[in-house]
Amino acid sequence: MASPDRPPVLSLDRIEAVIFDLDGVLTDTASLHEEAWSTSFATLFEAQPDTTPAPFTGDDYRRLVDGESRLDGVRNVLADRGIELPRARRRTSRAHAARGRWPT
Repeated sequence: MASPDRPPVLSLDRIEAVIFDLDGVLTDTASLHEEAWSTSFATLFEAQPDTTPAPFTGDDYRRLVDGESRLDGVRNVLADRGIELPRARRRTSRAHAARGRWPT
């Protein structure tokens, strides 16, 4: 047991595995995410009838997507560009999903 005179000791003989969260530390994942989002939004923007939204930029990624959930990031970008998409219908329960049936 630790005391003010003796610091805590980590006993390695009882540890079976260690998991480190190194996302962005060992690899530059932010630039990969930005590139993937840019590709996705470019495809979406090209498909917009009667409008040409401004291209998705690195600044857009940092301002609208980075640090947000995927859904919120998409919502942020669409709102920023004034794009409204129809909402998809949701299944009402896992039972419906398991049977592959949509609610009526």
